[in-house]
Amino acid sequence: MIENEKQYEITKSQLGKFRDSVKFNKNLRSSVGDPRLHTIELDALLSECDVLEQEILDYELSKSKLTNGE
Repeated sequence: MIENEKQYEITKSQLGKFRDSVKFNKNLRSSVGDPRLHTIELDALLSECDVLEQEILDYELSKSKLTNGE
């Protein structure tokens, strides 16, 4: 759970790195020895992206509620 701006910025940076890894791994699909292992790795990266995206959205929502006085 993101609790402050510093964590928010770090999480956004990490999400960018995970997204880059997803792109890189998608391009490697044809050169990987075992396609099942590639699929597992790609699924793990996509899952982590989902988690980070949700944490970012939750933080942004809670921050907007605070600034709007809700």
